[in-house]
Amino acid sequence: SGADLYIDSFAAMRMSGMGDAPTEEEFRAAGIKHIYLKSTACAATREGPVTDLSAVEADLTALGAITGTRAKARRLVDGMEDRVRAVRTAIADVPHEKRPSYFFFDYDAGTRQPTALCNRQVGHAVITLAGARNIFADCDTTYEQVGWEDVLSRDPDWIQLGVRDRGGRAATEKGFDEARRWLETNPATKGLKAVRKGRFLRIRSERTTLAGVENAETVERIARTLYPSEVG
Repeated sequence: SGADLYIDSFAAMRMSGMGDAPTEEEFRAAGIKHIYLKSTACAATREGPVTDLSAVEADLTALGAITGTRAKARRLVDGMEDRVRAVRTAIADVPHEKRPSYFFFDYDAGTRQPTALCNRQVGHAVITLAGARNIFADCDTTYEQVGWEDVLSRDPDWIQLGVRDRGGRAATEKGFDEARRWLETNPATKGLKAVRKGRFLRIRSERTTLAGVENAETVERIARTLYPSEVG
């Protein structure tokens, strides 16, 4: 292809039917630099839950170094750290057990069986840093299919309407409306505490579950919703 750099976004994953990945020797022979992104590595390669954005920041730093934009990468990382630090300072006195429980409702993944956002996914770190308790924090992978009875038994205080970008603001807002309507009209979910009290967050899935600068912005946005008097 003539590419200078190959960014491997899913380290240590082997997709069946996709063929073998090039070896390091083959990359070198082609004159292509090859780097793995730590923040998107397979859950099996992680040691314990993801509780911070250090892997995301490390990837930004590495990309900055390899593309000659080290200073810009540093500014992005500094900005992320400033946002998260401000939130953590603002809610430092709130004990863990007093922090609200939180359900990431992956509406676009289907409603017949909910998909739990688990503790090896970067979204878990976003939720935790924002001062919330992920109701599926005990799930040791990235995502897992669960039952609605699992959501009901954990009865979240807040629900994020996980809708992906639909190509425009109006279309995406319509998706948020659909997700909320589904929760409010479905017999299995309309009695949930968050649904009864109208505690919904309309934040696109990508900002929470895809590693990037927007993760820190989402930490701030969630915290401002959950702690309006503490987080300015």
